[in-house]
Amino acid sequence: MPSSIKKLIRETDGTSNDGLQQSQREAIVDLLNYCMFADNFVARSEKHMVASTGAALDWDRSISFEVYEGGSIGKARKAKEEAAFRKSFLDSIKQRLSTRQSRELALGLCRDLFVSDSTMAANEATELASIRALLD
Repeated sequence: MPSSIKKLIRETDGTSNDGLQQSQREAIVDLLNYCMFADNFVARSEKHMVASTGAALDWDRSISFEVYEGGSIGKARKAKEEAAFRKSFLDSIKQRLSTRQSRELALGLCRDLFVSDSTMAANEATELASIRALLD
């Protein structure tokens, strides 16, 4: 389990308590799905990491993670393909990641996703730098 995901799970009464709002959780999933497409190759380890992150978050029980993730993947693909949509997509993520804690967590998870397949491709490193600038 990547170290950024471990930070989400606190030893309390056996339940997860991530300290995030639902909109921040959704922004993190959106950003991870976007990052998954950065190198034009979706590795099984990347898919697994997004699913593991979703399972570690205190996801709102009234919202199906699987349904949300399906829509998120569609938006991430569209953002990868269309520059105008990409800008609004990333601006929305930045707005929803409204706290320093949520931005640092998102950045760490993106970094973990990029190395989850054992190597960070050059375009992934470039994308990580762009995300870091976006979230600063």
